[in-house]
Amino acid sequence: MHAHKRSSFSLVLSITLVGALFIHSNHSFAAIESKQPDESRSVVIRDITIVNVKTGELEPNQTVVTSGNQIVEIDDSNNIEIPDGATVIPATGKYLIPGLWDMHVHLMDDFKYAFPLLLANGVTGVRDMATELKNIADWKKEVEDNKPAPRITYSGSTLIQPQPDALPHLYPVTSEKSARDAVRLMKKHGAESIKVYSFLPRHLYKYIIDEARKLNMKVGGHLPIPVRAEEASRMGKRSFEHLDGLFIATSHEEDKLLKLANKNPDEHLNFELEAFKTYDAQKANKLFKLFKKYGTYQVPTLITYLQVVSPLDKELAPYVPEHYWADWEKAKKEMSVYKELIQKSLQNHENSKKMIKRMNEAGVPIMTGTDATFGIPNHVYGKSVHEELRLLVASGLTPLEALQAATLTPAKFMDREQELGTIEEDKLADMVILHDNPLDQIENTERIYGVVMNGTYYGKGELDEAVKTVINK
Repeated sequence: MHAHKRSSFSLVLSITLVGALFIHSNHSFAAIESKQPDESRSVVIRDITIVNVKTGELEPNQTVVTSGNQIVEIDDSNNIEIPDGATVIPATGKYLIPGLWDMHVHLMDDFKYAFPLLLANGVTGVRDMATELKNIADWKKEVEDNKPAPRITYSGSTLIQPQPDALPHLYPVTSEKSARDAVRLMKKHGAESIKVYSFLPRHLYKYIIDEARKLNMKVGGHLPIPVRAEEASRMGKRSFEHLDGLFIATSHEEDKLLKLANKNPDEHLNFELEAFKTYDAQKANKLFKLFKKYGTYQVPTLITYLQVVSPLDKELAPYVPEHYWADWEKAKKEMSVYKELIQKSLQNHENSKKMIKRMNEAGVPIMTGTDATFGIPNHVYGKSVHEELRLLVASGLTPLEALQAATLTPAKFMDREQELGTIEEDKLADMVILHDNPLDQIENTERIYGVVMNGTYYGKGELDEAVKTVINK
């Protein structure tokens, strides 16, 4: 058992009510990346159809050549000369997409399970959104030991006002000095961003935003309950997780509901549900325009509320360590008696899909994130990305827009468009070979033939075997 675990039901209940979401809990940008392969190492993917995630066009009969960890040549197959000693992947009838990103995960100390699961599912990059600081060194060591791993960018620990029985991935701040010191501490540990939590006073939030700006760090996470969404965007909050606070922010009863939420923060879900009934389209459009203007991205994590209250999916058992599966069974059993809470969570999920549709139509940037952690029943690293993509399409995004949410849009958010997000020459060689066209149906992202991670090719059989090895230890 992990030291940071609590009783399963108390935490499932808390995540449903307030979104805590745990049972446990340019190259300079990414904090942790695999070593660059020798430039003499080359992978050649022959006769494949490239999915252009910028335009939605299909580029058939292409051959892609890598050298080291970069894509160095893309051309019609007839025009390509294969380098001596290259690993050649015949790919007639297959489709090539950029490596997928999960922009909201929690690796914690489960990275040895997470890394192979992520790669086996075509997830070549993650943004970790809360961990104990001591875990970061463990991730780095795993990568330095040449273990296959995705790219990792992270925020360190989540900044929050002191809480009783706080989990160790939460970092309390109480004053201007402690808030600024906390930002600097996360920076010292290699974090590129700062995550804030719902329970954070407005004045401390302002100090955090200010210090992060000085250190060129992005601020994301939950919307502190005392802060309006419009204000947070203007101040520089770069990402909203879980659509937190957006139902209240788009209600014509915002003032009333904010007062209630500040007095009764544990009832936040109820106030969000109430807010949806008083949705104000004119007010919402004004907010969405502001998000576009200030570059405020949304990471809805649609999968999270749904998985918390859905029946246990027994097909996931082969991908889950035995001790976690036992926790999941216990949590589901305890949760099943709370029928009203389950219905509220399902309603919140449906409301969220409608909110995503409205934001997408307004041009608000949306990214794929899943809250991946074994601390949430039915959540499996990597597999959750494909489920989130399906949910985004069910929310009104086209398959292309959903693909962009997991590739191109994260690259833009991270200011790494020159390296990531598309299949182009001179970009990093993070790619996924699919059996079928994902633009026909988004479910095809899960039909993986092979993965190129930082210039190294892994066949699906090899990836699946790596998963079996770590899960069954």
